[in-house]
Amino acid sequence: MKKIDRYIGQSVLSGVLLVLTTLVGLFAFFSFIEEVDDIGKHNYGLWQAIEYVLLEIPQNIYDLFPTASLLGSLIGLGLLANNNELTVLRAAGVSIGRITIAVLKMSLLLTIISMLIGETLGPICRKISCDCAIRTTTDVF
Repeated sequence: MKKIDRYIGQSVLSGVLLVLTTLVGLFAFFSFIEEVDDIGKHNYGLWQAIEYVLLEIPQNIYDLFPTASLLGSLIGLGLLANNNELTVLRAAGVSIGRITIAVLKMSLLLTIISMLIGETLGPICRKISCDCAIRTTTDVF
């Protein structure tokens, strides 16, 4: 059963990471486009805009994780179903509850990691990015 749990977990993990990477990349891209308007004002340059966007990524991960988790799990399980691997597991005697437990184990692990990022790294990076943006877009030091 450990191999089955690991296999299902790997499928869910790859789906979640794919969706999370895509969503965070899109949010970072649009955030950068938004920051481009401020480049050249006061001391705000390209590097400061990139720094601001990169420091916002941990908070974006935390904010987007629930959506990425849901979509990634559906994609991961959908790929297993598309390749008839779920049917083979069911034919081998693995119950739906057992498959669900394997998905929940991976989801719990990802949720704990997301909470650690969101409650520790996210606020720290958000504060640093806001401080840098304020410092470079105003004349007051």
